[in-house]
Amino acid sequence: MKLISCIFISLLSFNSFSKEICSNYENKIEADHQWNESDFTKENAENALKIMNQAVQSEVSLDWYEYPNLSTLVEGYILKSQFTINPSDRSRDRFCNFLIRTPIVD
Repeated sequence: MKLISCIFISLLSFNSFSKEICSNYENKIEADHQWNESDFTKENAENALKIMNQAVQSEVSLDWYEYPNLSTLVEGYILKSQFTINPSDRSRDRFCNFLIRTPIVD
């Protein structure tokens, strides 16, 4: 599973997402609990997968709030990458709705 996840993220990797995708979407989440589009990078997604894999192997112990935040980084990166691959209204809506509805958990 780890290998499949790494391959999938590698296939979706892009060096930069230069402009804001969701500038027309209103985010009503408190500012200190909002994700930024720039949080969803290949590096952050791969790091999140690595940490989650270490947790599965009982190599690290995570606090309860770290699990949803780590999986958010992976899902957000995948949705952002799908928009970059196929910049349609549907793929933009999927990523932006995810962004404005998913808070940082702490």
